Amino acid sequence: MGLHKAADAGGDGRIVPLYSPQYTQYLGSSAWKLRRLDALAKAGYRCQRCQGDGSLEVHHLSYDNLGNEKPEDLQVLCHICHPKADEERRTNTRIQQASRLWAARVDGWASKRYGEDWHCRMDEGGVEEEFEQWLDAKGEE
Repeated sequence: MGLHKAADAGGDGRIVPLYSPQYTQYLGSSAWKLRRLDALAKAGYRCQRCQGDGSLEVHHLSYDNLGNEKPEDLQVLCHICHPKADEERRTNTRIQQASRLWAARVDGWASKRYGEDWHCRMDEGGVEEEFEQWLDAKGEE
């Protein structure tokens, strides 16, 4: 079961397990039903990937605004395209998490080496290169 940091139906930003009772309850809510119908209508009742019109579902591009989705957070997909989009979202989430982790590692290293305000005084690209060289010298990635 995947976990997604989301503003759930209560909007409190808790980490909500996908298919948890809260998620399932939200999908049964009138708020979601209205958002879903609006998305379907805006898409012309067609899959936004293959243009098919059978067995349509509304896909969350991310769960960042769960419970408060904007139209651009949703995509209408057929039952064939939806699993592909889910995998793309999972891949994009992993890439974003890895990128944030890398940025945090660079920041932590640079803060120890140059002080907390290093961003104000140093070229970030140069500091990142220095960090990579430091990792190489240590035999790490």
